[in-house]
Amino acid sequence: MYEVMARRCRPGAFKEVVGQDHIARTLQNAIRRDRVAHAYLFTGGHGCGKTSMARILAKALVCEKGPTPEPCGVCALCVDVAAGRDADVLEIDGASNNGVEQIRQLREQAAYVPNRARFKIYIIDEVHMLSDNAFNALLKTLEEPPPHVKFILATTDPHKVPDTILSRCQRFDFRQVGSADLIAFFRRLAEAEKVGIADDALDAVAAFAGGSVRDGLVLLDQLFSFADKEIRRSEVEALRGAAPAETVAAVFGAFLAGDPAAAFAAVDDIAARGVNAGDFLDQLIAFGRDLMLLCATGNAGRLTAYGPAREALPEFAKRADLETALLYLDVLAQARTRVRARSLSNPLVALEMAVARLSGLGRLNPVRDLLDKLASVPDPRPDSPPPERPAAPALPPPVAPAPEGDPAPERPPPPVAEPEAGPGNAHRQPGEEDVRPEESFAPLTTDLARSAWAGIRDRLAARNPADARHLGGVDVLSAAEDVVTLSGPPITIEAWEDRRRLSRLREAASEVLGRPVRFEFKAVAPVGLKERAAGMNAAREELLRHPAVETVRSLFDGEVVDCRPAEGAVREGGEE
Repeated sequence: MYEVMARRCRPGAFKEVVGQDHIARTLQNAIRRDRVAHAYLFTGGHGCGKTSMARILAKALVCEKGPTPEPCGVCALCVDVAAGRDADVLEIDGASNNGVEQIRQLREQAAYVPNRARFKIYIIDEVHMLSDNAFNALLKTLEEPPPHVKFILATTDPHKVPDTILSRCQRFDFRQVGSADLIAFFRRLAEAEKVGIADDALDAVAAFAGGSVRDGLVLLDQLFSFADKEIRRSEVEALRGAAPAETVAAVFGAFLAGDPAAAFAAVDDIAARGVNAGDFLDQLIAFGRDLMLLCATGNAGRLTAYGPAREALPEFAKRADLETALLYLDVLAQARTRVRARSLSNPLVALEMAVARLSGLGRLNPVRDLLDKLASVPDPRPDSPPPERPAAPALPPPVAPAPEGDPAPERPPPPVAEPEAGPGNAHRQPGEEDVRPEESFAPLTTDLARSAWAGIRDRLAARNPADARHLGGVDVLSAAEDVVTLSGPPITIEAWEDRRRLSRLREAASEVLGRPVRFEFKAVAPVGLKERAAGMNAAREELLRHPAVETVRSLFDGEVVDCRPAEGAVREGGEE
């Protein structure tokens, strides 16, 4: 029976794991020095070797020659672990066994010694899928397991694992495998399978794998069945359902040239090929990412483009700059988000919107270049005379020195302008300007101010309700000339010490009265509170001494807890 390459080519030793040398070396040294931890956490993207590394570590611990950094792979224990049928090495899928009952069973089984192996090893894949109660049930056993138990946890989302679990494991982060390592590995497989494959086809397979060895193996397995002789790049793109590299480069060339017709011609081409709009946006984003890196660093070592797209990148980097590449990436990422969120019924519309926007921009001009051009523009009025400078004030004539023996004449002091006398200066408030009306007004009286007070409050409330709230209990006390005196509780009057609030009140009053006015405030304490309280106490004492109250108390053998006069029984001043 045929076995797929993703399973057949699974690594069986530490040195066979592609692109994870740092983790393999650490685990091997831990075994050599007898420093194997009781719990490990393997994190990283899918297809980068987490489960394969867990199985290799399990074989190294239970091998008949072990614990050894190089498991033999031929003993009964190694063979059973590799086949997944060893009773002491249990692989648990966290997605389907995420309940607290399954973890309780695991705890009960962990107490028993292994059947034939040296250790009982639990490999929990996708451990982040466990429920909160399951994590709580696992916590104590994970922290202090029996000496014969080892835990290996694997996850693609470590941020979903509770910190209490993370703190009890040695964590290893698996990185996405680089293109160079993938290409070398896939070339060895093609030679072993005796299948010819072109170099640009290998580049395309590595690009579509996206750092995942398993994804690349699945694609290679399809290609080995699809191709008759040598595998070409066009066959990889056709089987993958992707746009040709030439089309991707042509779209970016149309962006930089500001040619919407050429850009939409490329879109029509990929639509005719049946390429998914979301997949094509992913290809454009990957190319834009390469362009951004090349513009920012000038280093082509981290590029993932292949074929004609990679060849066009250096020329595009000369024509573009970092800001342009970032804008391209931002617009394309927004379009991809719309496609993923299905905000449009037709995903092709999101792609066309992005293409229309970017092809109409062309190359962006940096702000620094625009400023330099602006600074180099000549003065449009070359013949205009320079602006006149104000003449310097004339200096007083020098005073001739007095003859010896005579006192020096005293220089008269400069005249000081006195303020004009008038009603505007009689009641000036801090920060206010002189009020000098240009026309005469009717005398401001107290009755006029009181009749206009309601309108002033309404005008102020319409503009700023917070200011109007500070006028509660405030009334017009008097008005004379252009000054209105207001009275109110002390706590309210203090609020009007704010000069900005007072300015708004003056503006509203001026609009209602038709003249400029100023305000003075007088704090007035509430009247009659102390007298009323004293009257209430006296009435309470007299009520307690009333014969009827005494009769009721003695009749029921009770005690008077409280009493209060009827409302209105006490008037101000304490009079009943």
